[in-house]
Amino acid sequence: MKRLIALSLFAAPLLGGYAWQAQISIPAPAASHTDFTVPVCVTDAKLRPVASGGQIQHSVVRTYGGFSQTVPADFVISSDAAYTSLYNWGFKSWDQSTGKACFVFRVPSWTGSFTAYLSIGDPSITTYQGGSIGSEFDSHTKAFWHFGDGSSVMLADFSASALHATNSGATASTSSFDGGVSFGGSARASAGANKTALQPASVTLGCLAKLNSTSQGGFAWMVTQDYATPRSSPYAAYALMTNDSGSGVWSWWFDLGGGTNRITSASARDTSQHYVAGTVQSGAQALYIDSSTPAATGTVSGSLSYSSSGVFTFGGNSDGGENANVVLADCSVADVVRSGSWIGDTATLYLSPPTAGAFSALATSSFVAGPSVIVVP
Repeated sequence: MKRLIALSLFAAPLLGGYAWQAQISIPAPAASHTDFTVPVCVTDAKLRPVASGGQIQHSVVRTYGGFSQTVPADFVISSDAAYTSLYNWGFKSWDQSTGKACFVFRVPSWTGSFTAYLSIGDPSITTYQGGSIGSEFDSHTKAFWHFGDGSSVMLADFSASALHATNSGATASTSSFDGGVSFGGSARASAGANKTALQPASVTLGCLAKLNSTSQGGFAWMVTQDYATPRSSPYAAYALMTNDSGSGVWSWWFDLGGGTNRITSASARDTSQHYVAGTVQSGAQALYIDSSTPAATGTVSGSLSYSSSGVFTFGGNSDGGENANVVLADCSVADVVRSGSWIGDTATLYLSPPTAGAFSALATSSFVAGPSVIVVP
């Protein structure tokens, strides 16, 4: 008598999880940092939506004031290849036609070089995975503006403070980190007056900036927290300038209760991309250009002076005059004096943002039994 025995001799896939993964190599910092925000730009056809031949299954809309941003849903950045330990991230831009994504993510502890993992293509993920608005920055970041994607003007504050700026004549441009916004002539943008988040006792103001021309007005205000409006002495609580009284160099201007103070860089400006930052607290001020070493320092004591009518302005001052001819890409305000190494590492990453390697297919298949028949004598 012969018996028929059914055995499982082949498998059929049950798809689940992320389908593709790429690695992002982050270099070692000059010094260790906590909750440091890293910028990344990646261009890959797989980052297009499935309808455009890519692997992004779903998108979501995030809203920043009057600005709505469409970003991938099934897109995660993790510290491990199994995507179980996720970072917090936020997008600067996502080009669905080219698959270019520029984003930042917060690293809880950056002590050396490391690999981050970008995983995409899970059809079950339909909501944003990167955390709440502003979670990609540390608690000292009181405002963070991403300016544009290269084709449109974007003046939204991506921090939790929601200090969105209003445009007045600025146009789209490009930068080392995706897009930027070009100011010149009478163009400027305003984040408004009496914003307490922008009026701390200690300040670090940093911007990715590029001059449109070395020809700047005698006083050219790039980013300004005016003391009051209408403006009068001391004119600004703090400000980064592309020209100060015709000096032809970068300048960091501030008032510590005793009138106007300024420190200036020694080298002449050019039209290259730069990361420019100023720090101020009582007794110690510094101006940085692309480096962890200050380009200039000061030792003025006192307290930063503010008024309720002081307006925060990009590209000029609140009176609409003395504008800077400059492209701004990203700017941030912190309520703490950042270290030179923090500023230098920020400059290094923004001037040459990390990218990702090629995507590799992940083993997202499980296996189920299929029947086969063996005749046993």
